[in-house]
Amino acid sequence: MLEKIFKAVNPWTYIEEWLLEVGRDIVLSSYWICVISGLIGLIMYLFGCKGGKQVSIISPVIYVIIRILGSVLLGV
Repeated sequence: MLEKIFKAVNPWTYIEEWLLEVGRDIVLSSYWICVISGLIGLIMYLFGCKGGKQVSIISPVIYVIIRILGSVLLGV
């Protein structure tokens, strides 16, 4: 009986659920974040900023890494 009560009021279960939800949201929204940052980097490169080239090249790689980690860790 007391075991059920302690499991019900355990704060770690709520923290775990919250972290999983935040992780899923990050993985599912990573596509649009990487597309927008890649387009901004491409526009910056077209206007002469050399740092924009690195951002536009790295954003698809970051997207793939986020999706792999999300699949392995969260099963999303």
